[in-house]
Amino acid sequence: MQQAQIAQTVAALNSGYNAKLKSIKVPKCEISEILLDLLYTNGLIGSYHANFSGLEFVVHCDWTIPLKMNMVSTPGQRIYMSYVQLRKSYRSCPLMLISTTHGIRTHAYALEHRLGGEPLVMVHFGLVIQN
Repeated sequence: MQQAQIAQTVAALNSGYNAKLKSIKVPKCEISEILLDLLYTNGLIGSYHANFSGLEFVVHCDWTIPLKMNMVSTPGQRIYMSYVQLRKSYRSCPLMLISTTHGIRTHAYALEHRLGGEPLVMVHFGLVIQN
């Protein structure tokens, strides 16, 4: 269930970025709020708030920074990384969201606390990503 909610949020944000929309509606759930808070804290989105119905978050963006998000672990292919594996992959990704024993955290938090876990989303920003 968690992966489906993350996938919906990532797809909505990627589609909004590609279409250069000023506001995007994202399903409201705990994981969406964590991801949006992470993006807001790192200056990648302008703001977000729950809409009137309380069923969605409305995300406000100006898209001045190139942004691309990819799912890492999927329901069909779960991936787990130890602290050592995470430390090695840290250099290749500016920002990663990881499910740890401390909850869903950034990879920086996981490295600081010597935690492994399931990488959920990689967020690339500040450069153009070619597919």
